Amino acid sequence: MSKNKLHQDTSILNLSWSALGSGILLSAMISISTSVVASTQDLTLQQAIEQVNQYQASQNFWETQNSINATNLQQSKLFKNPELSVEQTGFGSNNEKELAIGISQPLDIFGERRANQKLASLSIDKTALKQKIYQAQIELAVKYVWSQLAIAELEKNIVNEQLRVSQENLQAIEKRFNAGSIAQVDVNRARLSHAENIRLFRQADLQVQVATQQLSNLWGTSDKSLHVNLSSQKLWPKSTHQQVQEYLADNYIEKYRALLVL
Repeated sequence: MSKNKLHQDTSILNLSWSALGSGILLSAMISISTSVVASTQDLTLQQAIEQVNQYQASQNFWETQNSINATNLQQSKLFKNPELSVEQTGFGSNNEKELAIGISQPLDIFGERRANQKLASLSIDKTALKQKIYQAQIELAVKYVWSQLAIAELEKNIVNEQLRVSQENLQAIEKRFNAGSIAQVDVNRARLSHAENIRLFRQADLQVQVATQQLSNLWGTSDKSLHVNLSSQKLWPKSTHQQVQEYLADNYIEKYRALLVL
């Protein structure tokens, strides 16, 4: 046996063990990932929305704004304080000096007090509509990020299955090559295809991690154990049309614009 032939056989053996080792390692990673998914509770869309609502409530933004509006409304109902004036007379004379004390109360002749009450009430209505608009926007944002995680998980599952088939195919081709029934070029082609599937799997796994991070950031945490595990049949909710009709009926934006005109 020549040295070139021995070197070629050794290279083939090394490549074979390298590809096999990569496949075994990825199989272990996939197995661990599957066991983690099974041990964690799936996060539903409603649970994600509730998590974000709890986080937003803890910031006390709307509570502070409502408290300010309530205080302004109470103040608008009060009458203006009476004014006390003191005037001293008798300057430049030898007579006894006198003090003239007067109390005056401004009269609400032009309805200023009532106008202030109306403005304070409008501020309360505007804040309430702002809060509803903000809540609807928050729910849309959660739905988008949550659906991105669901799609990323489905894509990862598909790539995972492709990788499993690719690994089995590579092992079968290497056995046929060792038996002398196929050429080296067929093995190399299978290894390149398997390497591409490995890259796609790692990319899909990274997309899942990014989507998980983005979703947990919505409620101020960094939880990498989140999973949706939604089947492709349930990916798109059936209540979408009903929700659109409800949003059109509420029409918060137009109501808010109407208040701005007042």
